[in-house]
Amino acid sequence: MVFTGLVSPTLAINEEVRHAAAGVATLPGSAFGQGEDVLALRIATSLLYGLDDEQRLSALHHESPASLPWIKGQLDAIAAALQALLHDR
Repeated sequence: MVFTGLVSPTLAINEEVRHAAAGVATLPGSAFGQGEDVLALRIATSLLYGLDDEQRLSALHHESPASLPWIKGQLDAIAAALQALLHDR
């Protein structure tokens, strides 16, 4: 998942953006070659499908993986972090 967008003309791109997404692992877009003048945030989703093979296989074969509690919880946390970033500024 990649989130890019203008949040605030006075927002510092580095630490402030990463701290705004508290509880969600993030990296600035500059870590992926984007210019320092671009406000971009990459969100880590490596454990989104589960913490172990059993959860990941269950998600793989589930009709609606986003409804599984461990995935829904992760998606809700990401959504809350993005909402805080967009609306608490």
